Amino acid sequence: MNGNAMKTSVLLLPGIFLLLLALHASATVRYVDLNSPNATPPFTDWATAATNIQDAIDAAVDGDLVLVTNGLYQTGGAVVSEGGTTTNRVAITKGVTVQSINGAAVTIIQGYQVPSFFHNSTGPSAVRCVYLTNGAALIGFTLTNGGTVYNGTGGGVCCSSTNAIVSQCILVGNSSSYGGGAAAGTLANCALVQNFANYSGVAFGGGAADANLYNCAVISNMAGSYGGGVYKGNLYNCTLTGNAANFYGGGAFSSVLNNCTLTWNRSGNGGGARASTLNNCTLTGNSAGFGGGVDSCTLTNCVVFYNQSTSTGNTNYYNSTLNYCCTVPLPASGVGNITLDPQLADFAHVTSASPCIGAGSASNISGMDIDNEVWGNPPSIGCDEYHSGAITGSLEVAFSSYYTVIPT
Repeated sequence: MNGNAMKTSVLLLPGIFLLLLALHASATVRYVDLNSPNATPPFTDWATAATNIQDAIDAAVDGDLVLVTNGLYQTGGAVVSEGGTTTNRVAITKGVTVQSINGAAVTIIQGYQVPSFFHNSTGPSAVRCVYLTNGAALIGFTLTNGGTVYNGTGGGVCCSSTNAIVSQCILVGNSSSYGGGAAAGTLANCALVQNFANYSGVAFGGGAADANLYNCAVISNMAGSYGGGVYKGNLYNCTLTGNAANFYGGGAFSSVLNNCTLTWNRSGNGGGARASTLNNCTLTGNSAGFGGGVDSCTLTNCVVFYNQSTSTGNTNYYNSTLNYCCTVPLPASGVGNITLDPQLADFAHVTSASPCIGAGSASNISGMDIDNEVWGNPPSIGCDEYHSGAITGSLEVAFSSYYTVIPT
């Protein structure tokens, strides 16, 4: 980490940013205000703004921008063939961008969950928060209390492809059998918190399933079976904390993780991850019956330390391939592994005395480190590249919350 200041995550990856610019080019702007006194199509100014998001989308054409002001949007619904039989509070079936004016904290799309003893309340009358088609984008909303029909996908948001973009959103308290928070799509700078994939059958991906995640926080999600945080995802510079799965992969299952930190996740097998590929990741404090850190994974340039297992001899890893990793005990095979204490400053960053600095392999690095700083050559082991430098400027303390709306 650089001594100058803690850097915030890049808001959007270049490719995503360019796509959003393309969507905005020559766009007609439609407006949505929950309290609009004179809602009149085609909703092209605030004086005639729609009172619900779906009306504005229905009036829009590909390339348009729908701007939404503060409010709790919890009425209406639409069923689309691509999204299955689940009703959606908002269905973005065109290549439009739907964006809040003042951000996720004050702009909320709320679905409906069938009352149930279980956290995940799926059923025929459930309402998903949002559906996005190919080329659509959703920016700056809280998606909460969304649910799906039995065996449905994406309680908070369901996307038709990775070309559907969800950015700067908070997904909290949603439920589905496959991707409690999100199914498919590309999520950038989002927080996925306390979502559930927990059905009487097999359930996958408490936070997300089949999705690409960039600079996301995946926190306290749960899956009844596989992937408490993420199932079959591609993750870049993400934080996975406190997720749980009953069977496999507390943090992630069958996923690819680059420059991520996995902490306090738990499951039966592979507390941090199972059946996954991890590059430049840091795994600490995870727990499982087998493989407190990882089970059946391939790791390069990873710190796998201080994890716990109820099975003797596989506290940090079990049945996995490790190269250029910092862990104990020393793996029976693999190259470049070390067993020295990584000397971490916190769950992600290394101190100046860490033996992980410059001990990794350059063959598997991608992008930037967890702080969006350049990797060294050779890179460090773990998700953080240490950069020396004097601290400048005054010390500032700030509080932030991943979500402000919690379902009952």
